[in-house]
Amino acid sequence: MKKVFILIGIFMIFVFNCFALSTYTKKRNVDTLNETSWELSKIQQNDKTLSIPKGTNITINFSKDRINGHSAINIYFGNYKIQNNILILSNVGTTEMAGSQELMDIERKFFDILQSSPKISYDKETLTLSNNKGEIWTFKALSLEKKIQNTNWQLVNMAGKDIKVQDTKNEKSITLSFNKNGINGNGGINNYFGSYKIIDDNISIEGIGATEMAGADNLMRIEREYFALLESVKKIKLVNKKTLVLTTDKGETLTFSNAEIVKQYPVINDIRKPVASQKFRCSNKREFTVYYVTNNTIQLVDETSNVSFLLDQVVSASGSRYKDENIEIHIKGKEAIFTQNGKDVSCRTVK
Repeated sequence: MKKVFILIGIFMIFVFNCFALSTYTKKRNVDTLNETSWELSKIQQNDKTLSIPKGTNITINFSKDRINGHSAINIYFGNYKIQNNILILSNVGTTEMAGSQELMDIERKFFDILQSSPKISYDKETLTLSNNKGEIWTFKALSLEKKIQNTNWQLVNMAGKDIKVQDTKNEKSITLSFNKNGINGNGGINNYFGSYKIIDDNISIEGIGATEMAGADNLMRIEREYFALLESVKKIKLVNKKTLVLTTDKGETLTFSNAEIVKQYPVINDIRKPVASQKFRCSNKREFTVYYVTNNTIQLVDETSNVSFLLDQVVSASGSRYKDENIEIHIKGKEAIFTQNGKDVSCRTVK
């Protein structure tokens, strides 16, 4: 009997440890990805490397349970969770910008894999998404230096003192912008510029030059203090993409708020769901997918050849008709007539 109790005790400890490990793993998945950013570096399908169009900007940002980024043309956003190494998205929305055909094609493919509950794996430098079609999308971690490029900031606190954000003709906000070639901004009175270097979480700012406008004594004093601290910063920290903290070797801080956050991410009333689509199978066994890009434009994808066409809506007595010079599709509910070079083919929707 004593042995039975010992075995039961060992079994209960084993079960508890498994549960604890599972809980830790799930929490670690989210914590490890939290506040990380990634950009597309390679696409493979069935061990073949596919070309990525020049100028493609596809990124993934993780913040707590939120996901967002650039999808080649548009900005997307939503919620995510990871279960058993599977990335699951919900409440996904996108903007609805149009672009070149090749960028629209890769954007559609990115959304396809992103919302297919792909397998996810990652380490400190690389993240991959893969599906059962043999696709592997590889992303590399964005360095802080790259994250900070082309961002604009407004000073909200200097050495522990809150800075009132001004927006009047005579009093300007203190701003800081990063670009590939250096920094620039406004010190409250004068415009300034300089160079910077970021390595890991270390930053150095040098060669600050400025215009020589005069202003009120209190504003001139604040500006001089700002420039002195800016040239002394040694550490840089980016928090939630919304807050930037620069720290001097004496521990004094310059805290900025992202000046572009409202421009980059639409307010809640502007959030739109992913592009709606319909899939058709035609009498000649060809299959097409219709993506409703805007109210007046569709992207028609030939699933057999993977060729896509951008068609505009035209006047129709019934249903919806879209066409270009050589191709037309007339959709009526679950049925459609596909016309190419004057030849009609009947089609029906499939799941």
